[in-house]
Amino acid sequence: MSDHTGSIDSGYRHSSGITSRASAALIFLLLTLAVLPAPILAHFPAEVKLEYTVAEQTLSATVTHLVSTPDHYVKRIEIRKNADM
Repeated sequence: MSDHTGSIDSGYRHSSGITSRASAALIFLLLTLAVLPAPILAHFPAEVKLEYTVAEQTLSATVTHLVSTPDHYVKRIEIRKNADM
């Protein structure tokens, strides 16, 4: 018997090209996500009380928004009548 040491193509391909492309894509994705602004997490006020005085035609709003840090606050309150602000 002779030992045949010829090259046999088993169909297996070295995957370093795929791995390096996948790594580059992953790094690009992570860098892109790091640059994008983070979503701001917010929650609704605990309570909103509205009081309308007919004689004076005034609307008073009391907003209770309990937080642990002073930099977290209610930025804006919109009051609409029908479609008007």
